[in-house]
Amino acid sequence: EDGNVVEFKKESYYYLYTLKNTLGDYTFNQEIEAYDENVMIYQYKTADGKTAYAVWCSTSDGTVSNNYQLRIDAKTATLVENRNGEIEGVKSTLTADGLGYVSVNVSENPIYILVD
Repeated sequence: EDGNVVEFKKESYYYLYTLKNTLGDYTFNQEIEAYDENVMIYQYKTADGKTAYAVWCSTSDGTVSNNYQLRIDAKTATLVENRNGEIEGVKSTLTADGLGYVSVNVSENPIYILVD
């Protein structure tokens, strides 16, 4: 026995850690009305005024809303997506269009948008 222990954690472990690591400094601010009845948007703020959004489809039948347009009133934002095995999630940069909207694919698995 070499003493190495392989741990198998459930997907939910990584998703909860990503939530905690992403929104840990934020406080719930408000629900944002979505133009898609299946999409839920929660806005969060930090004490120093940073904004983040949690966005997901509130269904349980595999619903997806591709190219959902979210107004962020900034030039860029960081998208954080849940991924099994990643406690920080997977991060990528979103660039807003000229009107301040970013385009994201929304599913029943929440995504987080941190406004720069």
